[in-house]
Amino acid sequence: EFFNGLLGIADIVHVEQLHSLKGSPKTYSFSIRPAFSADGFLLPLFIRGFASKVRDSYRFLFLAAPDSQKELVSEAGLSLMKRVEEKK
Repeated sequence: EFFNGLLGIADIVHVEQLHSLKGSPKTYSFSIRPAFSADGFLLPLFIRGFASKVRDSYRFLFLAAPDSQKELVSEAGLSLMKRVEEKK
């Protein structure tokens, strides 16, 4: 095995389903808060994903950070997606 059984998901703390953003009907967002167990340590993460329709295709953005930084990650992702929308 690649990780030799040292890495695994200990728990899924929260799941936010894919939904369109208010004021941006062609931009979608989701988040998940998994807690990974690695070599006896617990690592809570926050993962935020975005998808935005631009012309005939979608642009995707995925951000991951420690769970304690979830507000910062969400704000940064929204800011980046607004820039994509402004360039449409």
